[in-house]
Amino acid sequence: MGALVIGLTQAVAAPTGATADPVRSPFCYEVTQNGLIVRVLCPPLLVRRMFWPGQDCPPCGPAILWREDPLVLPESVENSINQGIVSGLSVLGQAAAATSQPSRDAFRAEAMRMFTNVARSSLGTRLSVQQVGLADPVHNTFDPTPRAWNSWVGAAGRNVADGIAMLQLYLQNPAGAPAPGVLLAMAAARFDDAYTGLSEQVVIAG
Repeated sequence: MGALVIGLTQAVAAPTGATADPVRSPFCYEVTQNGLIVRVLCPPLLVRRMFWPGQDCPPCGPAILWREDPLVLPESVENSINQGIVSGLSVLGQAAAATSQPSRDAFRAEAMRMFTNVARSSLGTRLSVQQVGLADPVHNTFDPTPRAWNSWVGAAGRNVADGIAMLQLYLQNPAGAPAPGVLLAMAAARFDDAYTGLSEQVVIAG
C-alpha cells in the first residue's frame, strides 16, 4: 500500500514547565520519490511547550505513517496531502495563538480550506494511522521505534483521518448523509481534537 507521512509535534500537558505563551516545536512530514524518502521537512507548530525528541536530534519531530485503503494514491498526491495536513494543523496552531476573534476565525477558515483540499485530493480512499515514529530532517529518515508519546500522537492522527473522511462525505454528498453544515462542524471538531491532543499531550478519542 502507499503511505503518507506527516510529523505531529507534541506539546504540553505536564503541570510543570508549561508556558502561557506558545512556542515553536518541530512538526515534520516526508517527501518521497519512487518509494524512498528524499526529504524530511519540519516546519514549526505553535504549542505550549517544546517537544524534546532527544539530545541527538533537536530538529526531529514525531511523525505518522498513513495507510490508504482501498485506493493507493499517486506519490505526487501523497506528497501534496502530507504538506496539506501539516499546513492545516499548523494554521490551527496560529488560530489558537491569535489574540483577536477575527484573526482566529480567519486562521480557522484557512485551515478548513487546506483540509478540504486534502479531502478532495484523496477522494476514493480512506486514510488511517499505520505507524507513529520520529522524522529526522538532518538524515531524512523515519524511525518507528515506539516512544512514550505514541499514544497521543496516534490519537491525533486518528482524529485527522476522521475529519478528512467527514469532508470527503461532505464533498460527495451521497443520499442519506448528514447535512453539509453538520459534516463541516463534525470535521472541524475532529481537527480541533487533533491539535489540542498534540498541544496538550493527551489522548482525545473521536
